[in-house]
Amino acid sequence: MFRFLFSFLSLVLLSSCTVSLFPEFDAKIIEKIEETNDQAQVLFATVERGSPASEFASLEPTYNEVLGGLSAILLQVQARPQPEISERLLARIVGRERIRDFCRENEEGRAGDPRACILIVTPFALSEARESIAEMRNAHERLGLGPVLAANFVNLFNISIEQALTVEAALAGNSGGNQ
Repeated sequence: MFRFLFSFLSLVLLSSCTVSLFPEFDAKIIEKIEETNDQAQVLFATVERGSPASEFASLEPTYNEVLGGLSAILLQVQARPQPEISERLLARIVGRERIRDFCRENEEGRAGDPRACILIVTPFALSEARESIAEMRNAHERLGLGPVLAANFVNLFNISIEQALTVEAALAGNSGGNQ
């Protein structure tokens, strides 16, 4: 009986605590990600059948707009306050040898931020999406884009942006979307 009562009281006590390992949802962030994704998808539709290097100049402003939008969102996401508990927990998690080694092996594009490795995927996903667009722009300018190459860049971008949208939507669900 004592065990049951102790378990029940522990459950009640823990359920009354509101500890979060993730940042608060910011509706502006997901809105901006969606807006930039829309711009990128229009760019992709423009080049999906291929586009010679001679057409790059007319599309350069669109590339710049998408890249600038992604950079702005990335800064906003990186500046978002992290819960204090997640920093302490992160130090413990990343302190484990296997996890630390995994994070080091996969550090490219994360600027050494262990949160991108363990808890917060959005900054890494946005960095990857931006890198895909930048590489696509550079290839388009130098050589032009064939349909297969364009499709590869689209797929890389879509994987990354989907990760960011999924994480941000999950944050919205956890907060009840009330912001």
